Amino acid sequence: MENTTSFPENTDITRFVVLETSFSFLTLIVLYIVFCLLWYERTLLRNGSPGNGSSTPTNTAKYALAMRVQSILGPVFFLGRLATDHYELLAQYLQREPHDFCNVTWIVKIVCTALCISMVYLFLWTRQSFCYSDQSMRHLTTCATTALSWATLALIFVAEIICTILFGVTRFYRLTAKGCVLDTFTIPDNIPWIVLAVSTVGFQALLCGLFLYPLLKHRSVGTSSIRAFLPLVKRTTITATICISSDITATIIILFVEDQYNIVPDLVYALNLMINVVSVIAAFRDWRAKLFPMCVADRRRNDDLSIAGETNHSGSCSANRSKFTTTGDHATKIQTISTGIIYPKQLSDQAHVNNVASFQDESL
Repeated sequence: MENTTSFPENTDITRFVVLETSFSFLTLIVLYIVFCLLWYERTLLRNGSPGNGSSTPTNTAKYALAMRVQSILGPVFFLGRLATDHYELLAQYLQREPHDFCNVTWIVKIVCTALCISMVYLFLWTRQSFCYSDQSMRHLTTCATTALSWATLALIFVAEIICTILFGVTRFYRLTAKGCVLDTFTIPDNIPWIVLAVSTVGFQALLCGLFLYPLLKHRSVGTSSIRAFLPLVKRTTITATICISSDITATIIILFVEDQYNIVPDLVYALNLMINVVSVIAAFRDWRAKLFPMCVADRRRNDDLSIAGETNHSGSCSANRSKFTTTGDHATKIQTISTGIIYPKQLSDQAHVNNVASFQDESL
């Protein structure tokens, strides 16, 4: 009996099923992430601008906005990469390959990947810049750290631009039963990989150094404000380490692992980008609120939002902290009324504690 289900001759059924299933699953996850991040921003706008009050530094609010925008753009560019992967598989299956099909889709995928990675490392760079701009860490800011910081930012963009050109312009692909495979190249095949390794490892090493320096400097000593700020640096350092390790591992796998179905490169690229995107979201202290904003929306509308657009809660939907704050405020008012005295120094100290708490809320 003849099988009524057939695939075109230029489509490998195993590759098509594995990649299409994987990409569909990843697409749903990334769509959910983008939706939640946008919903979270909507919640911020509905509850008013974050960081109300004169104690919020203007530059801190700018850092917070920049990091939130970068955390949204990362998964958006990742969706562009996944959409191109879907298009490539579908066009191959339907035997509708336009002129220069493989080369065009390859360039689009390279550009989307470079933009996604750039947003991830730009986020990490912005985070370390914020750390050094804090008053408790400002004594660590020297001509050397400033120069290394700007050198890191320059290397990030130069590396992504050069590698995009080398991989997108000097390599040409052709369509086979196993998808688009490398056909010819105008420069030695190892040159783009060497440039990628040197440039990427270069700015990754600088970035790690900028994160580790405050931790090593204040490993066992420091004021209370520094000790309160160090968890932010530690958590971001872990995030940066995860992103860097994922990128290096993905590159090694793509270079040295061969499979007969040509599945590994596309799948490893996609999984690596997913790890980077999720790591950036996890870099915020209120990552639960970002990934489950509907839970935050159910809280009382007068719940305060921190300067980073993060809630002052740990992520659960309970209102215990709000009740505690309300009770504390009420007790303070009673004490003030009963004594009729205002203590400027105590209020100043309390404002300092609130500032430290705000910085911690802005942390990972």
